[in-house]
Amino acid sequence: MGLDSYLYLKKYESCCEWDRDVKEKRAHFYPEELKELGEKIFENNFMSKETSYQVAYWRKANMIHKYFIDKCAKGVDDCNPVWVSRDALEDLVKRCREVIASPEKAKDILETSSGFFFGSTKYDGYYMRELEYTVEILEPVIAFLKEHKEYDAVYKASW
Repeated sequence: MGLDSYLYLKKYESCCEWDRDVKEKRAHFYPEELKELGEKIFENNFMSKETSYQVAYWRKANMIHKYFIDKCAKGVDDCNPVWVSRDALEDLVKRCREVIASPEKAKDILETSSGFFFGSTKYDGYYMRELEYTVEILEPVIAFLKEHKEYDAVYKASW
C-alpha cells in the first residue's frame, strides 16, 4: 500500500465516421470477444475506442505527484486521471534538472508532499534518484508527443 502513480499515453480512435460501409469496417475494428455482445449493440453506436499505454511508474515519489496535482489538476487530489500537457512534462523535466544541479534549492523548485503512505518527505538520495528517473523516462515521452499529436498524456495515482 502506498502512493503509486503512472503516466499513460492514450490514443482515441473512431471507426467509420458516417461511413456507409460500417458493417465491414466494424468487423476489423473491435476485438473478437466484443463481437459476442451481438450486432444490436453496434447497430446505432458511433464506434470508438481508446488505447492506453503505461509509459512511467513512480512509487512513493510524492514530489512528482504534488507537481502533477498542483500544475495539472488545479490542486484537486482525488485519484482521477488528469490530462497532462507536453508543456507541463517539459516543465517537470526542467525542474528535475534544476534540482539535480542545485539540490539545496529542492524545496523551492520541487517540494515534497506528505500524505497517506506517501513515503518520505526528505530531500535525500531516494528523492534525487526519483528525479533522475523522471528525466530519463520523460525525455523520450516528450519527443514522442512532439511527433505524434494524436496521443495525449494522462497522469493517474492511487494509494
